[in-house]
Amino acid sequence: MKRKSLAVLTLALVACAAPVSVRPADPRDVYRTINAYALNEEAMSSDAAVTLARADLVETFDREPVAALRKLHELSLEGDRRERLYALAELSYLAAERTGDRSLFVASAVYAHLFLFGGGPEPLPGPFRRRFRRACDVNGVALARAFSDSDGEFVPQAGRVELPVGSIEIDVPRLPMHVQGFAYDDLRPAAELELTGFRTRAVRSGVGAPLVARRKDGTMRAERRAHLASGSALAVTAFLQVEGEVEDAGKDGLKGRVEFFRPNGARDVQVRGTTVPIEFDVTAPLAIELDEKKPWEKEVSAFLDTDGTDVESAVTMTEPYEPGRIPVVLVHGTASSPARWAELLNEMHDDGYLAANCQFWIYEYGSGQPILVSAAGLRRGIERVVKDVDPEGKDAALRQMVVIGHSQGGLLTRLMGTASGDHFWKTVSDKPFDDVDLTDSARRYIRPVFFFEPSPYVQRLIFVATPHRGSHVAGNWIGKLGASLVSVPSAVARGAGRLARAAVGAGGINLQNFSTAVADMNPESSFIATLGDTLPSITIPMHSVVAIDGGGGIAEGDDGVVLAKSAHLEEARSEVIVHNDHSCQGHPGTVAEIRRVLHVHLKACGR
Repeated sequence: MKRKSLAVLTLALVACAAPVSVRPADPRDVYRTINAYALNEEAMSSDAAVTLARADLVETFDREPVAALRKLHELSLEGDRRERLYALAELSYLAAERTGDRSLFVASAVYAHLFLFGGGPEPLPGPFRRRFRRACDVNGVALARAFSDSDGEFVPQAGRVELPVGSIEIDVPRLPMHVQGFAYDDLRPAAELELTGFRTRAVRSGVGAPLVARRKDGTMRAERRAHLASGSALAVTAFLQVEGEVEDAGKDGLKGRVEFFRPNGARDVQVRGTTVPIEFDVTAPLAIELDEKKPWEKEVSAFLDTDGTDVESAVTMTEPYEPGRIPVVLVHGTASSPARWAELLNEMHDDGYLAANCQFWIYEYGSGQPILVSAAGLRRGIERVVKDVDPEGKDAALRQMVVIGHSQGGLLTRLMGTASGDHFWKTVSDKPFDDVDLTDSARRYIRPVFFFEPSPYVQRLIFVATPHRGSHVAGNWIGKLGASLVSVPSAVARGAGRLARAAVGAGGINLQNFSTAVADMNPESSFIATLGDTLPSITIPMHSVVAIDGGGGIAEGDDGVVLAKSAHLEEARSEVIVHNDHSCQGHPGTVAEIRRVLHVHLKACGR
């Protein structure tokens, strides 16, 4: 079927007896016809077909494709070099598909490289030619397919590869790849992965074969100490540098080397004195992680966790720690998960300035437990990561963090810049903390929950749909039902119970003021009252994204969960309204504002 389609297309282009007709058509159909070529159809482009016909090689290619490639290679040495190199790239790709000979995919990548960057009597191709962009794509896809094994894994092999004419000696880097001491041994071509669920697939146009790199299984202790999220994947691109010209292939042979690039590093490559952008697909690794872990399936169970055993509060990194990059910590909301930051992460990784200067950390926690407990876990998690990755305190970037929180996560975020004094403690007891009879273990647990200073590592806060004055949903019957389903974590109950017994006769303790996150977000709760009326002002920059579902402004609008006036913060340096329901983390307006604020932060940090 494939052979017939090639012949039919070619003959239709060159047969002098073919009738000519014109009829109205959908522009999309016309566009598809004009832009059909080897990567999106089972046929060659009109450019390649015309070149083949001019060389009188149509029938030869149909019968013996390699023989036709050899003849076209010889003709490229005589004239029309650029035109023939492009045809060789596309036709080698088609021949590889037809014959199953992977060396022809290598030939396709080589010819595309020589068309784009090689010397010769004609000038280099202009970027406005269709053949230019097609050659870039053929170069990358052909390289990916040349070294993909039967399991779909990209495994470049060093050595000599025979081309239709001559050969190329290829050098490859040693695998597995190592990133900050961690091995990545499973590389998969992104071009062979179909993705759904993202607003856009963030692919930066350029040269090379975008890949997804999976981390090699290591010891759990090492990964825990590095605070890496389980199953994390990296965006990587392979590029084949080619030394020599087309005439060298049949003499001493060409030389080539495979190089790897990451989007948070060099985003360009030098090719024969020209700076060329590398192509990256940053969405594919993120999609693979989410598809495998499916964190959204555990959101409700994490919220209803009764004893804290199913959800371990932890700060983890999406990629291995690299000194000098400023951490951006993402904190999800109630009955939610890190998956809800997917659109944001997708676009942040696509931004070269942010990717080069930021590292993204995730805080995951049981969102039903008291907010003060979750906030203590966030502080403890940040401190633990910093201590483990920078024990000598040399990395200044770790003291320039940005924390971004959605909904309840925004309240946790706010507490990172807050000095508690004894105000929260007074909501549960009228007895000084040091006068309460507690075991050493209970005291060590309870003190950081109620007594804390602003985090020395955090220098900017961003709130997204955050109920600074409580949530009207948390205060109605739905919130009360949620509160009745969530038990106090056992560790908290033990400490509070001992504290209550110690406080008998001295004013006691009001356990109703220390129960669940839902109760804390009731506009009438002591937590909200203390947060809004008692605590000192936060001195670091703060920014707000307020969601309004439907009409209305700050005074009367809401997102279905939080009133706009509750999400509004007078002290914020900036405030943006997005018209969306409460789950607005991935809204384009939210993403654009966070991106803007991060750019401002980086510039303020001298980046």
